Amino acid sequence: VDALGDNLVTACARAGDRCADVLSELLRSRDGQPPLFRPHHTNADGYTALHVASSQHSAANSRLHTVHVLIVHGGFDITEGDLKGGDTALHLAVNSPNCDLQMILMMFKQFERKDWKMLAHYPNLSTKTPLDLARLASKTPTRQNYPTEVLEFLKKCR
Repeated sequence: VDALGDNLVTACARAGDRCADVLSELLRSRDGQPPLFRPHHTNADGYTALHVASSQHSAANSRLHTVHVLIVHGGFDITEGDLKGGDTALHLAVNSPNCDLQMILMMFKQFERKDWKMLAHYPNLSTKTPLDLARLASKTPTRQNYPTEVLEFLKKCR
């Protein structure tokens, strides 16, 4: 565990897609043995590897493959909130300075269409939903480049 409280799984998630293959190996159990590192470890910020990858995705350092590996191969639940504010990976992705529709769609495709409304309206501990955060971000003057397609997509999740 490093100074941020990250274990190797979280450090790989922080590094992005260039470490997604390593991450996949770390999450793999062999011969019925558990993985070498605790996949759902929380760091000093109360974040799991999925929270870190979701909040730090950007075009310059993509984490799409990383998030896929964590959800599909690591068994991470995108509705699990962080330890401080209860923000899910979706809350963090929607509220990220580099919010990206591809990341949002990656998360939603793991669920059946009938569950999309629940995801878009899933509250954190402050009762804010990903849809609320997208609405707020789209109206904030400092976030003029917020992708309107994210807000429009979340609005259609009924």
